[in-house]
Amino acid sequence: LAQGLAITQTLTNKRSLNMVRCLAAFALAAVAVPGSHAVVLQAPPGKMKYSITIPARPVCAPKGGTCPNQLNMIRCAMRPHSTDVHPEMKVMEMPSNGMVNTGLGPSYTQNVRYLLFDADDTSGFAGVKCTVQSAMSCKRGAVDTTKKCGDSQCVPDVRNPFLEYVRMQLGGAIGALAVSKGHVRPSSAAVVGIGAGSLPSWLLAAFPRVTVDAVDIDASVVSLAADCFGLPKEDNRLQTHIEDGLHFMQGEGRSYDMVMLDVVPLPKSFRAMVSAAHDRMLSGGILAVNGWKPDKEFQGLQKDAMKTFSRVWLAEDQHGGNQILLAVKGSGAQLRDSMPTVKELQAMGAPEDAAAWSSDFAWTKLV
Repeated sequence: LAQGLAITQTLTNKRSLNMVRCLAAFALAAVAVPGSHAVVLQAPPGKMKYSITIPARPVCAPKGGTCPNQLNMIRCAMRPHSTDVHPEMKVMEMPSNGMVNTGLGPSYTQNVRYLLFDADDTSGFAGVKCTVQSAMSCKRGAVDTTKKCGDSQCVPDVRNPFLEYVRMQLGGAIGALAVSKGHVRPSSAAVVGIGAGSLPSWLLAAFPRVTVDAVDIDASVVSLAADCFGLPKEDNRLQTHIEDGLHFMQGEGRSYDMVMLDVVPLPKSFRAMVSAAHDRMLSGGILAVNGWKPDKEFQGLQKDAMKTFSRVWLAEDQHGGNQILLAVKGSGAQLRDSMPTVKELQAMGAPEDAAAWSSDFAWTKLV
């Protein structure tokens, strides 16, 4: 009996210790931490379920959603095409004191402007519905006086992408184009999924003679990209299209040297994007797709690309979350297996930043 009581007491102590550890983790997540990066608790503990009632509220109410209310909200708009409760898009920046309670959401950095997707949530956990859709670094020493994006002084630096996957997608696309054409002088590009406009803005800044068709289903996204993230809508080399990306690519129109797809998670219908993009690409054109590694639709798209294109590469970011698929339309027998080196890319006319980004990642040849 005494032995049985001892065992029971041991199990009880273990449960108590686990509960203490769990509560300590939540306490850590709730503390506002100074500095350029805020602490992040990535996932809530299992088997703990809470529920709260979500009241009706105006769109973009100051305390709505689960993104940190310590962030400076510059702009806000309703996010359509979503089943979330009170879905919103928010342009936000870190406060000058660096104090942010991230809860279970992402971390943030000073001198960066974020486009966040947010919504209310019944769990009651801070940050669970707050996701970084895109982000743009602010130019050091520059001050915005246009007031197009509220009172913030941030001037978006379109030649300095903040997010790793954007650098990987741009660098990989430039490397693949060099393999296919032997030079880096794109004349035309299509970007499906505008977000903050990182991809089209960089292409227009890096290549003076390129023309870009940028496509997004949501007009609010395009407005925020232009007003708050430096998308140059006044540039006559840029044409924006408010429509479904697949519908646009399946339509009749001009052909492209580059097709960039940045829609995550990938809709089921976008499996047809492989053939649609192939048909709209010039000979030697390249397709660059951003996707999540565990996304089954993205995995299926990879298999479709391997059946359709002459050469296909794949790389992933340092966290193993985002992957970039590169596909080349051309003669497979004449295409090299490996991506060019930095020196080779620079010799073929690649911008120095893109040449470096291409070499920062390990590209695996799938076909």
